[in-house]
Amino acid sequence: MEIISLNVSINTLSLGDMLRSFLLSVTLIFLGSIFSGKIYAQVLPAIFLHTDKGAYFPGEPIWFKGYVINEGILDQSVRNLYIDWGNTQGSILEHNVYLVAKGITPSQFVIPSNYAESELNLNAYTTLIAKNREMGYFKTLPILQQSARTRAAVLANYFLSFIQKVGCI
Repeated sequence: MEIISLNVSINTLSLGDMLRSFLLSVTLIFLGSIFSGKIYAQVLPAIFLHTDKGAYFPGEPIWFKGYVINEGILDQSVRNLYIDWGNTQGSILEHNVYLVAKGITPSQFVIPSNYAESELNLNAYTTLIAKNREMGYFKTLPILQQSARTRAAVLANYFLSFIQKVGCI
């Protein structure tokens, strides 16, 4: 490939000449990338996730469904969805890999029963965006904490009885 060099003094160029020069250089770079067989842009999949509830208690499962979409349709080529479950300080509690079939992954994650924070963060990504995880999907889930006294009071207030009724209807 030939390299074309333009040596032009900026002081003598008008605004129209500078615009033509800029467009020429952009065109040459574009044509050079096409003829060299290299692609400089990469289409990355978009990840969407929805959960069964808006808030959770420690020890509860989070049922979710993940979608991997590329150019507006479900991505058939992606096989794994990676999710990092972490706390608000940025520590990763668990790193999970979920199987993606036809662009969809239905699954679950059980919140540890001793989880004491008020929020749980998830970061979902694929292998294409693993190096740039900030381009993945982020979601913060509220975690409702119950004190031991409240939990014991709730359990103590339940009473179940069966009354048999006999008669004609």
